[in-house]
Amino acid sequence: MSETAGKPKTKTKPYNGYKSFSYLEPGVDYKPFKLAKEIGRVEPFTYPVSEEEEALVQTILEEEMIISLHEHTFVCPENVYEIFEFRRQGRDWTGYEGLSVSGLDVVFENFMDGTALITSNAGWKWTDIIHDLGIRYSDFAHQDLIIRAETVDDLYRAKREGKIALGVMPGGRDSDRKRDRPGGRAVRIRRAGDGDRLFGSQCPRFRPEGKK
Repeated sequence: MSETAGKPKTKTKPYNGYKSFSYLEPGVDYKPFKLAKEIGRVEPFTYPVSEEEEALVQTILEEEMIISLHEHTFVCPENVYEIFEFRRQGRDWTGYEGLSVSGLDVVFENFMDGTALITSNAGWKWTDIIHDLGIRYSDFAHQDLIIRAETVDDLYRAKREGKIALGVMPGGRDSDRKRDRPGGRAVRIRRAGDGDRLFGSQCPRFRPEGKK
């Protein structure tokens, strides 16, 4: 079998060019940062496959549900040394352009996770998580590439409509670290797969009853 030559096909979703928070005014509503390119930031690598293998891949992308169980779909500042200042602004730009050519149908978004330094110095505080969710959801409401996945039917609808279903898996291990406050205890939030495999038997709390 001969290897395919040239640039491989890319399975894309309809994308209208929307950029996060373009409905706001830079410098007034938020501090602008120069963001990294979503496509072409690094030299691409094309893995050599045969025409038959390429056809099989395209068939899978077309007919099957392509799911990523752990993603952070934000765009970083071009200058990585600005990341902490960028984080403290509490406003993540979603990489819609990059997602549109990712081949994905479903992503489980983990948001800022442990870098949610919006209202605290250590992240993962309740106010960090709620702020992160609220800002991203506000942005989602202004675009038409992503569908907020609230039921399994939303996953199938996204596939049919050529969109991407986004499930929510925000990180929040110790969502309030003030363990020593009078009469109070830290609230611990766990998500499926937090520190363990999502469906693996390595996670004791998900093992069938009676199994060690």
